[in-house]
Amino acid sequence: MSFGRSQETVYRKFHEVLDAVESLACEYLKTPTMASLQIYPRKLRENSNYWPFFSGFIGALDGTHVRVKVGGSDAVGYWDRHGQTSLNIMGICDINMIFTYAWLGASGSTHDSLVLQYAIDGDPIFPRPPIGKYYLVDSGYANKRGFLAPYRGSSRENIRYHLSEFDDGPPRNKKELFNKWHASLRSVIERTFGVWKKKWRILDNLPRYDVKTQNRIVHATMVLHNFIRLHKIPDADFEDRYSSGQELSLIHI
Repeated sequence: MSFGRSQETVYRKFHEVLDAVESLACEYLKTPTMASLQIYPRKLRENSNYWPFFSGFIGALDGTHVRVKVGGSDAVGYWDRHGQTSLNIMGICDINMIFTYAWLGASGSTHDSLVLQYAIDGDPIFPRPPIGKYYLVDSGYANKRGFLAPYRGSSRENIRYHLSEFDDGPPRNKKELFNKWHASLRSVIERTFGVWKKKWRILDNLPRYDVKTQNRIVHATMVLHNFIRLHKIPDADFEDRYSSGQELSLIHI
């Protein structure tokens, strides 16, 4: 004997669950207040690798692509550099791998720095860094007040940044030393994206709903991600990401 459900029933129940999960966002994906951004995270203060050298750190910011299903001529703007239709999701996380902000809905062809500008200009609740505080960003973003990027190389000077590049030897100068620790601390956003995508496999194969609903699914999975972290629920995926994280010691030049 087999049991079936009509498409209408599946659609209705799916959206009921989606509505319920998104309603948790006001509690589990809250934009930090200006007062909370002034607080030094305990985990940062207790880590001699980063404290007090990155005392202004309030989070790491980066973009990531999530596949999206778009039909017809509408798909053109969603093609990314890998030849797939995707959404460019900008996320900010804190040192505890908790999402503190997300800008959803940018097409895959949109550059990361432009997505950030959309968020700053178009979202009144974007958590702007207070004076003296900053988000760590990679070299794809401009180095400006509130957003701390690494040193970039030039045609005359090859400056390493990615942690894997230091497998060939320790930092050769102060710029590379800074870049190494910058990359180590900023990698929290990469680990956060990694565990989020690994756990919610729906992100790799979004159902054939309209783009607005696909964005809502992305939002809902971020809420569930934070729910797990904030309630300190034991989770194998998070443990894997922590065990693969870089724990480094700061050395002065």
